[in-house]
Amino acid sequence: MKITSMFKMMLIAATAAFLFACGGGGGGGGATGTTVNGVAQAGIFTSGQAVFKGYSGAAKDKEFILNTATFVAADKGKFTANIGSYAGLLKVEVSGIYLDEATQKSVTILASAPMKSAIPSTSVTNGMTVPVTPITDLAVSKATEGGAKLTDSSVTNNNKAISTLFGIDDIVKTIPVASDASALTTSTDNKQKAYTAALVTISQYVAEYAKTTSSSASITNVSSNDLQTAFSAALMQLSSGINVDTTSTTPVVTITAPSVAFNLNQASANAATNSATQALVTAAGTVASTAITTAITNTIASSDPSVRSIKLFKLKISGNLSGTIGAIQVGIGLPVGVTVKVDSNRLTLPGALESQETGSGTQLLGTVSVDGAVLTVGLINPNGFGVGSFAVLYCTAPSSISASDFNLVSGSIKIKDTNGANITGLTITIE
Repeated sequence: MKITSMFKMMLIAATAAFLFACGGGGGGGGATGTTVNGVAQAGIFTSGQAVFKGYSGAAKDKEFILNTATFVAADKGKFTANIGSYAGLLKVEVSGIYLDEATQKSVTILASAPMKSAIPSTSVTNGMTVPVTPITDLAVSKATEGGAKLTDSSVTNNNKAISTLFGIDDIVKTIPVASDASALTTSTDNKQKAYTAALVTISQYVAEYAKTTSSSASITNVSSNDLQTAFSAALMQLSSGINVDTTSTTPVVTITAPSVAFNLNQASANAATNSATQALVTAAGTVASTAITTAITNTIASSDPSVRSIKLFKLKISGNLSGTIGAIQVGIGLPVGVTVKVDSNRLTLPGALESQETGSGTQLLGTVSVDGAVLTVGLINPNGFGVGSFAVLYCTAPSSISASDFNLVSGSIKIKDTNGANITGLTITIE
């Protein structure tokens, strides 16, 4: 009996010591080990959970949970956890509910698709604060593109590149000011204010993506569910339109998709006039207003000083249609100074020409002549489609260029039904 009692006492003592060393599920942590603070910001969070993850194995590619922390509205996205003696590459994943700046609606980030931030092992220190934002999430997405595993090198390079793109000093060391006009006005740290201004632009970008995909009349009409769906999808679109070249000593970031550059530029401009974000942009000042525009100008626009904008033009087919259209082909004369991004085979790059037909089986192809004078567009859907806008062209162009400067190449228009028969009486226009 005495042996049994002694064993129980030893077990209780050992269990208590283990819990004390590892910290509780709420992120309190013990007196020993490395304490890591964090702040989640996509808007102001009202509740959430942060999961701290480390990596083990010979290749350091086996992910495991170090600790978790929860936070409530009063915390405003701030959390703390103890990760023990772990000193390797660190990833923090956040899920929860935040108030979107652009629409003033509550948005849920699911635990199955969390917002992420990654810190290289050399930067993990006791008492550090890790920002977890849509922008740090973008850096993680680029580092893991194509199924790649996170490494100290990939994390460092992509964090630097995305910092440069958004004009932020360091996306994982600079702490954004809370997206509150009063806090921004009070703050004297332009680096932190610049981060917040960039996050407001991202919120506007996501809201406008949600407006388009949900066919809402305006961003004020999008629902919380629309925004939830758009959050991951919009960031994925943004990630796919950005290229990070890590082959040189200093990572080089470029926006490769004209549509992403156009929409990001629009979001940056619209955030300044959106009644929900106008006060935030004004309070942040001009510290970040030119960062995104400069990045877009340097990476997409022509070196010609007169060509400093990305323009959107819609291709539309109209008229009385008795059946359905199966295929369209049209040659478009490009005005002098207009450039459409193409690959080595003269095919339009992703984000330069986008289909407006979302039906199953839709295929869109664009090619530009060797002299750059004619863009040929072909759209096919064996299931058929109707009249209306069928494609959007994103191109760099002088500010003076308008839709009327484009022309349709004589004899190039072919419109057929799903059986391959010619359709007459329809008109293609550029708007």
